[in-house]
Amino acid sequence: MRKLFLLMLLSCSLISTSQSFDCGTSTVTDIDGNLYHTVKIGSQCWLKENMRTTRYSDGQLVGISEIAGTDFQEYINMPGKLQVNVFLSREEKLDINIYDIAGRTVSHSDLVCNSGSSRVEISIGPIGLYIVQIKGKSTGSNFKVMGCDQNTIGVNLLQNTPTILKNKSDTIVLDHMSRYCFDYDNDPANSEKFGKLYTSLSALNVDSSHYDQPVQGICPNGWHVPSDAEWSQFEIAIGMDSIDAIYGYMTYRGTVGGKLKTSEPGYWDWGDGTDDFGFSAKGSGFYYNQGVNEWDFYFLTKRCSWWTYRQYGLMSRGLININDGIYRGFEQIPSANSFRCIKNP
Repeated sequence: MRKLFLLMLLSCSLISTSQSFDCGTSTVTDIDGNLYHTVKIGSQCWLKENMRTTRYSDGQLVGISEIAGTDFQEYINMPGKLQVNVFLSREEKLDINIYDIAGRTVSHSDLVCNSGSSRVEISIGPIGLYIVQIKGKSTGSNFKVMGCDQNTIGVNLLQNTPTILKNKSDTIVLDHMSRYCFDYDNDPANSEKFGKLYTSLSALNVDSSHYDQPVQGICPNGWHVPSDAEWSQFEIAIGMDSIDAIYGYMTYRGTVGGKLKTSEPGYWDWGDGTDDFGFSAKGSGFYYNQGVNEWDFYFLTKRCSWWTYRQYGLMSRGLININDGIYRGFEQIPSANSFRCIKNP
């Protein structure tokens, strides 16, 4: 009787959700409980706000670099400090090596972590670029991270300390395999207003150069990452010339971008839009390397960029405050961008 009751309960829930959803009126909640409004544009249904979730729909964390099969989770905090949270079911000896960019060992430590939760804190420098490798002696767990700073080299084991939010002065060196999400300026209040910023791997959750459709990524169940073709369909629906929408690359195309920008004040510097379709785009900025080792947050209220993809590569769409076109380009420099979801057909 118990199994039959649970099965009937699940079936009723699915039928009720399907019948009651009305794009433009209904709202969607992600696994963290964040609420999103919806908007219908052409034949498509979009979320009206940028994503703010920290977890995938299966409960796995988005913005923490998790190495499959290990107990290590990565946080980078104060300048030059790498902090790795360690969750162990039993006592474990950790082998910690710090290398310079040439692969020379500049520091070695053996630390013993008790079972439960603890943290390894590593201060780096002054060696420029560095690589930290942590290995579990008995489990074979292996963790690597690259970064850059100029503080004294040292390794400490901190027991039962709370997680610290990333600090603006962090130097986090991204590559195409980085799995991070950020609050702009590491201020959670900015994520409430503009949404979080995600690296491509954290957003799409696909470790590949080949993307089969659809890709759910960080979207709630029933929603997915809008593909490049879906973005082009969207652009044509709001009035962009089909030639620009389909064939234009690496430039701001057309003049309909202003129709997507929110008209609400405070989200664009001298570039408010008319929000003709209710898309309510905000100048959410992004995190990237503007020069040599100048990784930081840039262009809040001036630009926004959303991840998308084609079958064989990552792409992005974007708006800027001084132009009413919509940018379409390929991922050239690793970055953390905003993210929108589109409803499954």
